[in-house]
Amino acid sequence: MVGKRASLGVARELFHRVITENGRTSWPKDFKDSYIRDLAVQNSLSPRKLSPIILKKPKNEIQATIENYDAEYKLFLSYYRLYESFGTKLIGMYYLKNVPLEDKRKFLNLQKTMPYNFDSNEVWQVSEYLIKGDVAKVTLAKTAYQPVNTTLKKINFDDVAVWNIIKETAMKILHTGENLLEVRATITAEKRSIITLSVDLKTNIIEIGNDLFQSDQEGNKITNEVRDNDRRSALRVLGEYLEISQAGMEGLIDSLYDTSPVVTKKTEKELQGLHDEGMLIVRVMTKYYVKNIDEDRLSEHAEISMPNQKLHEIKKNAEIFYDKNKTFEGFFVDHPGHKTDEGTYTQQLSSTGADIFDTKAFVLIVRNAHDFEKSTFEGAMKGKVIDWLTYYLDIHRGEVEIKNGIYSEYAQRTFLDRIVQIDQQAKAKRSTSRKTAKPLPEKPKGEGDK
Repeated sequence: MVGKRASLGVARELFHRVITENGRTSWPKDFKDSYIRDLAVQNSLSPRKLSPIILKKPKNEIQATIENYDAEYKLFLSYYRLYESFGTKLIGMYYLKNVPLEDKRKFLNLQKTMPYNFDSNEVWQVSEYLIKGDVAKVTLAKTAYQPVNTTLKKINFDDVAVWNIIKETAMKILHTGENLLEVRATITAEKRSIITLSVDLKTNIIEIGNDLFQSDQEGNKITNEVRDNDRRSALRVLGEYLEISQAGMEGLIDSLYDTSPVVTKKTEKELQGLHDEGMLIVRVMTKYYVKNIDEDRLSEHAEISMPNQKLHEIKKNAEIFYDKNKTFEGFFVDHPGHKTDEGTYTQQLSSTGADIFDTKAFVLIVRNAHDFEKSTFEGAMKGKVIDWLTYYLDIHRGEVEIKNGIYSEYAQRTFLDRIVQIDQQAKAKRSTSRKTAKPLPEKPKGEGDK
């Protein structure tokens, strides 16, 4: 849901940054194509009238064409919301602890709901607030920076003297040279940093995700320490917005540093090789570590990689299998080459007692096709499409990094919900075990007993 409109100038700037430009800030081709096809269907245009081919034309021509059909960039900005909210994120999932019930209820205050906006500031601010059932979903944003590469040629310089100075400097460094052909430059460009957060009062779980792209103004990569500070700062801003008590704020922040996160070894075990009605997981990397108990550190690791696992091959085989069977159950029987029980060790462990700490896998998730997808891929999987993402599970930190290939909200939410489901099933099983456990027989009294 997009609320406050970005100004036309801001919308155009964002449009050119991700649509007409190439490079690190540009959208993937599939996502650009989806926007154009969606726009065509919403305007009842044939592919001859509007199709992704338009993106090969000059920038001014692309802009003029788009503004004929998406005059206020309304549809574009809804895609930009997905791009910001569901780009690569490092996500932690924790149990809410020591937060008073009165403060928890404030998360479901309907008067605090807010549609998505594109404001940016040097400090964190609430950019979206949604409530669905017992779940509050929040987006917070602030100004950040991203390294951007570009190539400069002599024709780009109005003052040839500047070009000559660069040439002379390069020749001094290299102690050789005749002509300067090009200059490859990296600059830091402003880009909003996003933190997504959800609080589920039914499961009592808080989920928080940071962007992974950003750097400081000097181009230095953001560290885990800075990322943790960002999480605390964003939570304090949210606490002020919801008027949460001091005790509630302390409980919220402390929840992020609990020693029992939702993501555990149990999570990795249940996700490995999962194949059911609508989800398929193919693992492609596992890291094993050995902990040095004396020094309380990780002393060595070995990595098992599966380089033969290619996403395009997995996706192609998955589409054919699902179209035939309407499920992923049995996929690994038909395609044993995608089983990842075996792999190639990049390093042999010299110690025993290795434990899994990191895994990487592809996740394929089936969903209903959008209208523009039905018209584009008529007959393919009979109204169904497959979204995909890559996850890196860091069991040591209890976090999961998600690279969402086409910014699919459905795929990311479905995958994270599966993690929560695994957690809830494990808790229910433990609770049942405690209830059904037989009490120990009483110890018979001996001569010394009273």
